[in-house]
Amino acid sequence: MKSSILCLMIMGIISVNFTEKAEATESCGITVGKFVAIEGAIELEHSDQKIKQSATLESTLCQNDIVYVGQNSRAAPAILIMASSA
Repeated sequence: MKSSILCLMIMGIISVNFTEKAEATESCGITVGKFVAIEGAIELEHSDQKIKQSATLESTLCQNDIVYVGQNSRAAPAILIMASSA
């Protein structure tokens, strides 16, 4: 009984976290890239939210975002190149 309650609580926490991440991504104006590698403490501040969040490989980079890199940490962003139509 206790294990099934714990499992339901964990599933609830996971679904809440996925919802919050989806909302944060949807509020992004122009997506310009994403992280392909993260090592150490990397934080991301979306320009429209002004709140630092831990960056993950699922994080999207938006126009005017700020990336904070902790001591002895590094990140590799992949930037999207948009072809201009002439």
